[in-house]
Amino acid sequence: MTTQPTMEQKERSLHILSIALLVLLYVMWAAFLLGEFSFMAVEALILAQMKTQVPPPPAPDPQNIKVLAIVHAITLVIVIPTVVLIRRFLWKRFRSRGILAPFMYAIGCIIYWAGCESVAFFGLVIALLNHSFWPTIVAVAIALGFQILGFPRLSGLRPEGLGNKSG
Repeated sequence: MTTQPTMEQKERSLHILSIALLVLLYVMWAAFLLGEFSFMAVEALILAQMKTQVPPPPAPDPQNIKVLAIVHAITLVIVIPTVVLIRRFLWKRFRSRGILAPFMYAIGCIIYWAGCESVAFFGLVIALLNHSFWPTIVAVAIALGFQILGFPRLSGLRPEGLGNKSG
């Protein structure tokens, strides 16, 4: 004869699952950022070598770079708020009795990080085409800042009303 787990046992199991998920999310969060910062470091080396290259590489078309920088700024303004809203919608939609399903917390985080990363990489590619980090580094820094602020927290999985914010 099997016994049904008590509410306390269910809550403990959910807490253990939440901790395990958070560890996985920490690794993913760090891997996303490591990729961006590694690409930026390699790009900085390439750009430094371009400045000393003889003969110098052909200069990029300033009009094309201007258009790409504007598209990048628009991308930042559209993508970051969109992924914030998607994440908030998912977290509110899949909260039951004040508790967010752990897998939906993870999906919301991953969508948010992917949006931030796409803006950052787009800016870094434009910088490579431009042979300079300026002006796209501003939007790249903003996207990376939002991504860093999206660090996964246990409070995101706890029931509402326990001192955490659900968005």
